[in-house]
Amino acid sequence: MSLAAVPKGARVFLDASVFLHHFAGTSLECRALLERCERSEVRGVTSALVLAVVAASPARIAKPYKKS
Repeated sequence: MSLAAVPKGARVFLDASVFLHHFAGTSLECRALLERCERSEVRGVTSALVLAVVAASPARIAKPYKKS
């Protein structure tokens, strides 16, 4: 299942890779999922451990998304 196929109203666990790909600018699909969470279309949940991994990762340096 692709991230875009997550049904409206679903609850999804967001692991570190979703955040890291978003912050690195390497996945429009991860960005779109986080935007859906922001709009409350899906309910994203995570853990303190995931947040610690993301905060400690050098991949959080933002890079621009490639235009498609």
